[in-house]
Amino acid sequence: MNKGIPRRKQKSHFFNNAVFILIIWPIIGIYLMVKGKVMAPVELKSFITFSFMITIPTFLILFFLSFYKSRMNRNRIGFGIVMAFLCLITGVPVVSFLNQHWDASSVRVHDVQVLDKEELSRYWVRHNSYFFVVRSWEDPETTKRIRVPFDLYSKYQDEGMLINLNIHDGRFGYVWIDQIEYSPDEVEKGL
Repeated sequence: MNKGIPRRKQKSHFFNNAVFILIIWPIIGIYLMVKGKVMAPVELKSFITFSFMITIPTFLILFFLSFYKSRMNRNRIGFGIVMAFLCLITGVPVVSFLNQHWDASSVRVHDVQVLDKEELSRYWVRHNSYFFVVRSWEDPETTKRIRVPFDLYSKYQDEGMLINLNIHDGRFGYVWIDQIEYSPDEVEKGL
């Protein structure tokens, strides 16, 4: 009896593409977080919600497409769950990067007054985050909390200092700050 050459079962092309995306997305997200290539949008809480609205449906679709026309087993399900979890964690920096990279808006420069400074320390992160509380450039009656680099934070001397913010609108409508520096008036005072 000649049974012939055993044939290997064909994997779905959807599976290959979905696995590729599920692996690449977290790698890009982790790289962007570690290298600091992403400036967080000013309104971070609403941006995180927006980011999850994009990443959750995308990766649910990819997760289920990875099983299209292929055998489902525990290893594949476990791999899909782990990769989907990693994609959700790293989705915010990737969407933030796209918000900046695809942004075609012109820069707007605003002089804002620094009202206070804050330092945020988390026990699970090795470094601290530094913030200025500034008067809003949109409504002078409100304040905004913006993240600043340590060298700018450490030079802060007194309430009422002016800083220049280079602001972009963002591709997805989430404002982000391109550059923060002390205004020329403050530099002349000896900063």
